[in-house]
Amino acid sequence: MNHAFEIEELAALACTDTTDAAEKVECIHTLLEEKYGIDLELYQRIAEDLLPFTTLIRTAVDNQYYHAFVNYETQSTIIRCPPSKQAQEHIK
Repeated sequence: MNHAFEIEELAALACTDTTDAAEKVECIHTLLEEKYGIDLELYQRIAEDLLPFTTLIRTAVDNQYYHAFVNYETQSTIIRCPPSKQAQEHIK
């Protein structure tokens, strides 16, 4: 998976309080180092490893299921991936 832009968006949201503040972030590398003591590459690996453990959402457009990090403030997904094999067994 390569979600470079989305990872930066997720990191900015995780390091700030609001979508507005996240949009004003100039250097996500500095924020990640200050808050978590990690770089963007490690943050990306962690986020991608955690993605299959997020809840399933179903899109309104095509009714497909995805694991996703969700920005509830904007009602949008940040990063999404197809359901894991375990989750597929529970989709009806």
